[in-house]
Amino acid sequence: MRRRFEKNGTEYYTLRQISTWLTEELRDEVPPEYFETAKGIALGDLVNYLKNYWSLMGRENVNQELINKIRFFSTHEPEETKQFIGFWLRTWLKKWEKRVKILDEDQDMPFKHGFEDKDQKNEIWQSLEKKSEMIDIVVQAMIKNGEICATSLIAKNLIKSEIKRYSDLYSLEGREGTEKIEDNLLNIINRVVIKIREISSRDEPLIYLKRK
Repeated sequence: MRRRFEKNGTEYYTLRQISTWLTEELRDEVPPEYFETAKGIALGDLVNYLKNYWSLMGRENVNQELINKIRFFSTHEPEETKQFIGFWLRTWLKKWEKRVKILDEDQDMPFKHGFEDKDQKNEIWQSLEKKSEMIDIVVQAMIKNGEICATSLIAKNLIKSEIKRYSDLYSLEGREGTEKIEDNLLNIINRVVIKIREISSRDEPLIYLKRK
């Protein structure tokens, strides 16, 4: 299956078909009130997984290449593609159960790893030019370590948390702070990757949703 799934495809395709298959597989696994949230996260995670699977991360035309491949396999190998998505989703759901926690209305939202941080030093993050590249690198590290749920969200928050830690350590602000961060992106990413390895060894929630 893996060998056949790595063929090249060149036809245009949207994500509608795999979104439909994902919806069919996911509907009975997640409470209705969180279904749309879970579906959106799962679709983004599947896209990231496929980009990594086909070694497309970092390419200039990554989205078009991804669409071409999805179109090819959905057209020529629909059943195998659907089975692949089903297998991936079952693995994803196991991570969803570990990484996502539903809170009651009266429970406070934990702010772990600097998530949802409101500090003004997040202005440094907003001003960085290579945010997407940083997120891609961290997402790849997450997938390599078996973390396939909420990849972009967790990657972004881990990077922001490390940037805040670094900014606080060296009292960085403004343009000078941004330049200092940009000069040390490799060190920042390396620390985030180490944190991912630590996270992957523990079964703890990283995403919190309020019960509706």
